[in-house]
Amino acid sequence: MAFKPGNPGGGRPKGAKNKATLDIKAIIDKHVDWSKRVQNLVKMADEGNVQAEKLLWEYRLGKPAQPLETPDNQPLQHNHTITPSDKLITLANKLAGRN
Repeated sequence: MAFKPGNPGGGRPKGAKNKATLDIKAIIDKHVDWSKRVQNLVKMADEGNVQAEKLLWEYRLGKPAQPLETPDNQPLQHNHTITPSDKLITLANKLAGRN
C-alpha cells in the first residue's frame, strides 16, 4: 500500500477495522437471521436460562469491569513506579554481570 499523507505512522489508521474481520462479519451476516437468533435468546431467558439472561444484559449494558486479583484472591496492589533511572541502573547491572 502506498504512503498516504495524514497517516504519519503508516499502517492502518487509528480506529479503522481490520479488513479480514469485516469480510468475515459480512459473510456471517449474509447467512444468519439475527432477528430470529435474538428472539430465541429472549425466549430462552424468559424460560429461566440464566446464561441467556446474562448474555442479553451484557450485550445491552456492557460487561461489568473485572478487578484484577492475585492468586490468593487479594486485590492487586501496585506500590512501586519504575523510573527511567531504575531501568538504566538495572540494565547497567545486567550488562556488568551483576544481577
